[in-house]
Amino acid sequence: MTNLEICRKMEIAFTGDLFLGGEFVTRAEKVGTSLLSPFVDTLRITSRAGICVVNLEGPIHSGTKTRGDVMAILCNHVKILEYLKQHKKCIVNLANNHIMDFGEQGLRQTINVLKENGIPYMGAGYNIDEANREIIITEGDKRIAFVAYTSNEPHIRAIIAGHNSAGCATYLDLDHTVDCIRNIKRKADIICVSLHWGHEYYEYPSPDQVRIARALADAGADLIIGHHPHTIQGIEYYKYSLIAYSLGNFFFPDYRMQNGRLRLSRTVERKFMILIARLNCKGQIMYDIKGGFLDSKMRLLIYDGEMERKFVDIITSLSRNIKIDPLEYELFWNDYVMKRKKQLNMEDFYLAVKKMSKMTPCDLLKEIKWSDVRRNLARLSTRMNYNK
Repeated sequence: MTNLEICRKMEIAFTGDLFLGGEFVTRAEKVGTSLLSPFVDTLRITSRAGICVVNLEGPIHSGTKTRGDVMAILCNHVKILEYLKQHKKCIVNLANNHIMDFGEQGLRQTINVLKENGIPYMGAGYNIDEANREIIITEGDKRIAFVAYTSNEPHIRAIIAGHNSAGCATYLDLDHTVDCIRNIKRKADIICVSLHWGHEYYEYPSPDQVRIARALADAGADLIIGHHPHTIQGIEYYKYSLIAYSLGNFFFPDYRMQNGRLRLSRTVERKFMILIARLNCKGQIMYDIKGGFLDSKMRLLIYDGEMERKFVDIITSLSRNIKIDPLEYELFWNDYVMKRKKQLNMEDFYLAVKKMSKMTPCDLLKEIKWSDVRRNLARLSTRMNYNK
């Protein structure tokens, strides 16, 4: 086998958040649509790669939810296995904030069906040792390791595994994570790290994220791939490592019934990114990106022509600010956060007004959280008595 042949086979496709459940499945089953129909265009890219890595948002499970501290409870249909098996080799990341939505039972069922179908998983387990376990796959003459982490920070709220409890691996103990990466480097030629992190709907990583990613790169990580913000973020080379801070949603539809028709929620980020990493014959990590969007018919469509060029320009623009001096980036980030919070507040206000404008007075009264009203009235009464 020539070096060129080895290089050609060393190709890994990474996608963002994948969720195949909810209203989409209900509607698709009712009208007889194949659950593979959204992926026809993207499979032309991901199925050609030697390995495809996906972030599975939520367990593969059917049952009653056991977690009540999250806004959305996600559960993937078992037919998602048909999509995963379309690839030569598929690795599933379970380190995220929804994999424990159905408790240990949901995690157990997910692990069992993945094992039964020969699909390796990473980032979660019945204890911390299993959650931290790496996967090593040989491609050509290269040993490629895959490992995944998330966190229980307030903006993520993943359930972290303990010594005797199920959950996800975490990067928050950075010294320990760095030691893990160094140990894996002794067993593998290339290390790919998946990180479920960041602030939802923010177009830039925080300075802490940049610091963590670069620390992992210094420890030996060659590829660092992020997801969770539900929007795409920038990409950078740090020394010889490639860092993609967020691939955004892959297939993550938030469809709601409106006037008897299934419509895509305004809050969903429709753009997605597939990153294809390759090892050239000099041992350097190279990459291509393929952008696309989720259309109103629930299909993932790849950009081409002028739209493809515009997408590359967006990624280039998002990447430019990350590469500036760390102190300058800290100032940039603080300014961006202030502007973004104002923007999100205005979007929430717009959606609330739009919703209320279509409600009858009776419906409006039902929407009021009377417990909050009573609490605020009690506080006001206490304050007035104190002022007397």
